Amino acid sequence: MHLRSIPVSFLVIALAAATVTARAQRRVPDTESQQEPERQAQPRPADQPAAPSPEHHAEPRPPAPPPPPAPPPPPAQKARHGPGTRGEVVFVGGYFYDPFFGPYPWWPRPYYPYVYFPYYDMRALLRLEVKPRNASVYVDGYYAGIVDDFDGIMQSVPLPPGGHELTLYLEGFRALHRSLYLRPGSRLHLRETLQPLGAGEAIEPPPGAHMIPEPPTGTYSVPRTPNPRPQVGDPSSVTPPAPSFGSLDLRVEPREADVAVDGRKWITSDDGHFVVDLPAGTHMVEVSRKGYRTYHRQVMVQDGQSTSLNVSLMGQ
Repeated sequence: MHLRSIPVSFLVIALAAATVTARAQRRVPDTESQQEPERQAQPRPADQPAAPSPEHHAEPRPPAPPPPPAPPPPPAQKARHGPGTRGEVVFVGGYFYDPFFGPYPWWPRPYYPYVYFPYYDMRALLRLEVKPRNASVYVDGYYAGIVDDFDGIMQSVPLPPGGHELTLYLEGFRALHRSLYLRPGSRLHLRETLQPLGAGEAIEPPPGAHMIPEPPTGTYSVPRTPNPRPQVGDPSSVTPPAPSFGSLDLRVEPREADVAVDGRKWITSDDGHFVVDLPAGTHMVEVSRKGYRTYHRQVMVQDGQSTSLNVSLMGQ
């Protein structure tokens, strides 16, 4: 039969059928390859344990050691309340003294003008806020520095508890005197302003005190700002007579009342309580407060004894 005699439509149908048959034959391997992973992914029965794989066999790890026990807390340090605590300097007799080397000053008691029993580990702190700031500071007659050395938050004059005489001195200004009683372990903030000298007014000389021997080497430090008027003389040759002293133990109400002994005003850091060392003899005590009657009384102070006095002011 000749090809030209076959209809065109028959050839198209035959070609399409051949193409479909070929595609079906190619799909069979693809279907089988897709079913193979499904058979491999089927779960293994529970009664068939997995065979161990030598390549991935892991050695059993030893148990982790227990953590070391926490160190015990350090023992609490007990506070020392006896005299002589190192590091807490006090100003006595012109030196900042390390009280570790003794509970009392290093010179005989007669050298010091006030009889007191200082507890150096219960020192009192005196902060000064005074203008001008370059005024010289004298404590019990001994130069301690200038106001600028003791007017900061962390700056103060460390003093033994008890009575002290404070003097502020500067050329061209009136000297300022304050009598202080400092309770052990207390703080006192003193605010003052020096007044200029008037026309023709003579300047008061700075206070002086007995020369004393230097304390043992390594136990003291000198004032931070040198004294512009250092004391002169031989400390070893000074032998002042021993004064006779007693004390006045005074309590007042109201606590803010003003107290003067022999005309000298006293300031306290102990809420109306004063312990004033005085020469043996008669002394005038005055207690006053605005809105109250002023109290006057003569008090006899015996040598080596303490005289107690309680004062309660009456309203006007």
